[in-house]
Amino acid sequence: MIAQTTILNLTYPPICLCDIRWAEQNNMDFIKKAISNSNLYMIGKKPKALFQCDAKAPIDGWISFSISQNGKSCSGKINPTLCARLYLDTEQHNYCCSVGKKCQIKFEYFPDKIWISVETPKFEKMVCYTPEAICQLKSKRAIFLHGFDNYKDFCNYELLYVGESVDQNTWNRIASSQSSHHKKSVILTDEKVIDNSSSIGEEIYLFPFKVSKIEHLNALMPGMSRKEVERIVKISMMSEQQRHDFYIKTTLDAEKAYAHSLKTKYNKTTFKKYPFSTNGLHDENLNRYCFVIKEDLHFSTQFAEINGSTDIYDGNTDTIMIDNSKGAEKVYIAKLEKFISFDELIPMSAV
Repeated sequence: MIAQTTILNLTYPPICLCDIRWAEQNNMDFIKKAISNSNLYMIGKKPKALFQCDAKAPIDGWISFSISQNGKSCSGKINPTLCARLYLDTEQHNYCCSVGKKCQIKFEYFPDKIWISVETPKFEKMVCYTPEAICQLKSKRAIFLHGFDNYKDFCNYELLYVGESVDQNTWNRIASSQSSHHKKSVILTDEKVIDNSSSIGEEIYLFPFKVSKIEHLNALMPGMSRKEVERIVKISMMSEQQRHDFYIKTTLDAEKAYAHSLKTKYNKTTFKKYPFSTNGLHDENLNRYCFVIKEDLHFSTQFAEINGSTDIYDGNTDTIMIDNSKGAEKVYIAKLEKFISFDELIPMSAV
């Protein structure tokens, strides 16, 4: 018995198309770099979320603000000093922030962005957060945020398109102004705004994903064929090139799995014959495999919906499961716990 769980993570928080253009025009290289690390992407839609903030003076280092969207609101606090320290540590600057004459930490608020900047005699660094970025940080339990308990109310999207960028990267494939991505143009032309005060580019979001982990659950069982036993051994002894090739196959299969299962509106093909394909996982001798989004995101289409979670074992995480039994192949959406509940599946190796 050979089973595989593939985990997908974002390389950057959901970002609307207007902000992608703004990032490129203003040389926000850290955004370009993060999106360039993605080779699987989705496009979704939701109403624009905005900040509401009283930033006149922090109380004990914390500034209160809220996120609003279509009549819903979510309130919390941010600690700019703690955020700046963590940001600088992440960027590996040999400097420890402390508020004083030589270091100034600024908090700036705009309806769609929050800026935290650090100025010293030697350098200036800034970090920018959108409402979607704050929601993702909250899902990751960022220690410089308090509150925002109902942030998941702002993580619901209509899924429009799924694509892969294994031969390029997601920035070059779709985000860059040099990209001539046809479906992005069609979406911007055909979709109608939800809120008349927003532009369509403010309601269409890019989700730059990457396969972050591939886990194999293997078990030797009575009656198992020699071919299956050899496959278990082969998985645990892959060369670096074999692992790379298998990773690409897994990414290509993920695109097909999501487009097929959710029947996305703008995919020219939803891979009606999936899981059969020439460049996916069907011929990899896996008895069963699945795909999981390890982010607090909820995607829906006219035909189906799927729930991701940063805690994939919370009992509420959906997965796209493929039963790859020869002659009886099935694809369905179910809770992850169903996939991992089989007694015969024992963790043995990971790619």
